[in-house]
Amino acid sequence: MKKIISVALILVLVLTAFAACKPVEEEILGTWTYTEAGLTGAVIEKSITFAEGGNGTMKQYGDISEVQIKWSIYEKNLTIEVTSEGSQNILQGIFGGVSELLGAAPITYTFKLKGDTLTLTAADGTVTTLTRQAA
Repeated sequence: MKKIISVALILVLVLTAFAACKPVEEEILGTWTYTEAGLTGAVIEKSITFAEGGNGTMKQYGDISEVQIKWSIYEKNLTIEVTSEGSQNILQGIFGGVSELLGAAPITYTFKLKGDTLTLTAADGTVTTLTRQAA
């Protein structure tokens, strides 16, 4: 009887552990922001929203500039592709030069997700650290 109870308890613990784990695609959903100093020294807030189904938006200057994106995750790589055009001048600063994405191939980043911090590393070694915004 003790053996059956022990096995049942272990089974419940294992199933609970698996149920508590979300796929990384679900963990990344939401809006993430970071700030950086612009050319004039003004602080610029930038954001990316990862929505369900691999869609999303990238914004700079609040809602003044916005582009639609497609995103996907494979292993520890996050790929972002801009799917709508915006002002080339405004876009040049979003996420280290998102304007490169317009009319070009998608960009893939390696990433680390730890709590409310998302760290993206581009192929050239540029690191961008984003913070999850409350829903």
